[in-house]
Amino acid sequence: MNFLILSRNNAKTFSYQKHFFPYVIISVTDISSKPVIFNKSSELKSVLRLSFDDIDFESDNAISDNDAKRIISFINQWKNQINLVVIHCEAGVSRSAGICAALMLWLNGSNKIIFDNSHYNPNIRCYRIVLREIQKHWRVTNDNKTNER
Repeated sequence: MNFLILSRNNAKTFSYQKHFFPYVIISVTDISSKPVIFNKSSELKSVLRLSFDDIDFESDNAISDNDAKRIISFINQWKNQINLVVIHCEAGVSRSAGICAALMLWLNGSNKIIFDNSHYNPNIRCYRIVLREIQKHWRVTNDNKTNER
């Protein structure tokens, strides 16, 4: 699976450019920010909108378990139909990088490209919460396969 981490403005610009492949967007905005308006095209299959602040401690304004569940469900819904997942937050540095690192580890087996790139400063709370939901999902999926035998 291919991933692209962008800032809010670059994600909006990306949606107005012509692409020849299907993609989805995970749009993360601050709680106080308005949602990004993306260009509707046949290549943009869906947008998951999430709103939480860039903090790495327990708070009502931080990423939640429910946010992570929504991310996993969204990816599962689209992963066999798309070539690219665009993930953006306000700056394209922290929350989007944390989410992307977790998804890359799950779907590609490595997130080294995120943690080795000095441009990114992954929000570790985002990373851990999404990873925890991936592990729960994987455990449930594998349990279901075992029960089918």
